[in-house]
Amino acid sequence: MLVDVDEKPCRYVISSEIETFGEESKKEYVRSVVSEHILYMCEKKIADFSDDTVKYIRLLKSIDKDSTKDSMLKCIRDVNGITDQQVISDNLGISRFKYSKIENNKELPDAMVLIRLYDLYGYVPSMYLNLYDVRGRLLDYIFDSMSQKDQEIIMNFINNLKEFV
Repeated sequence: MLVDVDEKPCRYVISSEIETFGEESKKEYVRSVVSEHILYMCEKKIADFSDDTVKYIRLLKSIDKDSTKDSMLKCIRDVNGITDQQVISDNLGISRFKYSKIENNKELPDAMVLIRLYDLYGYVPSMYLNLYDVRGRLLDYIFDSMSQKDQEIIMNFINNLKEFV
């Protein structure tokens, strides 16, 4: 089975700006505030975004709603209204026990599970592997999809935060 899954190109503008805040606690605070601001702006113009961007917005909202969700798969279940792990494990063709280990970051998904996850939900496989901050990447993807005017508003917001954080 051949699968062509490319990482969505993005400019990493938000991630780069957040890195300038130095201490990890400051960066996390800024990431949280910027995320809330971006989500607020997007909700007002949700019809202007592509289906993929709306999917990223929904996922970011799930991550922000419950900071205890340290697993991409928990957020996927939330976004899709799935409360039972068995539903996804059946769709992936694996046991609920194996799925639970993957969802709780005790085991990494194998290549076939990653491909099935991509087929089912459309998120690139690297997002399930804890290779980077998914929240930051989502902010970058969404920012790149915003209008130039909205991007300027976000950048001004971040620059103003630098004075207070």
